Amino acid sequence: KEVNMKKLLLFTFIFVTTMNFTFARDKIISPKELPEAVQSFLQKNFPNSAVKYAEKEFSEYEVHLEDGTEISIRKNAHWESIKSRNPIPDTLLPKVAAEYISTEYPEDFIREIEKNLFDYEVKLSSGWELRFKTNGSFSGILDFDD
Repeated sequence: KEVNMKKLLLFTFIFVTTMNFTFARDKIISPKELPEAVQSFLQKNFPNSAVKYAEKEFSEYEVHLEDGTEISIRKNAHWESIKSRNPIPDTLLPKVAAEYISTEYPEDFIREIEKNLFDYEVKLSSGWELRFKTNGSFSGILDFDD
């Protein structure tokens, strides 16, 4: 009985591990396979850059644009992070945060945005990394990376 139990446990472990690897992989999809809400988000905010390819994992997508921009976004178009060599539209931030950046850092543009539960982390073209609360109010400098 002990040998059978060990075999059963080993089989179960192998089966579960195999299933995790099988279903956890990102799947490359065509731009047309992106949800309509995601396509609308991209057309509105990145009209001059086509989708190069996209990866899907459950209801999350990693969208790679032709200009090198990478966007982590959910099927309902709620984005989590955006990274780009080119300016990211400041309209993706609360108005107060966008105004703060244009006033305090007029020569800079936004290169990265990470949206968390309680704040936004923004990296500017000069290397400054700023934090804003979800209402857009400035809450501090995180780092400077030149």
